[in-house]
Amino acid sequence: MAKKNGVTDSVPLAAPPPPLPEHPLSRLKYLGFVEAGVCNLSQGKLCINIADDDHAVSRNVLYAFVVDGEVVYIGKSTRKFRQRMHDYCAPSASQKTSTRNNRSILKALALGKSVVAYVSVTMDYCSMAAST
Repeated sequence: MAKKNGVTDSVPLAAPPPPLPEHPLSRLKYLGFVEAGVCNLSQGKLCINIADDDHAVSRNVLYAFVVDGEVVYIGKSTRKFRQRMHDYCAPSASQKTSTRNNRSILKALALGKSVVAYVSVTMDYCSMAAST
């Protein structure tokens, strides 16, 4: 605040941000997540089709799996998004999270549910962690 002729100028306060949407998927979209891939079965195995090459090669991403409109998992990766999604399609025995999510996604698909992968490339969680 500056002082001019003995009077302190007031600094206008910024308007508060709008409230986050109630529904978790709406929150993800509000935060910049976009649909990046659709999960399906190919010869009995999980396949995640990533539509946008820019998303496929993005690193340091946050991603989410959404089953029939409900957010069921949120993860992060320093690797390329495509590489991380491949881990879910063909997990090794040592990849417990990938194995668990692979089973959950396969189960949802077997029940006829829609499974979609969302990604946020606008929120760089590595720089966010470094700045705190």
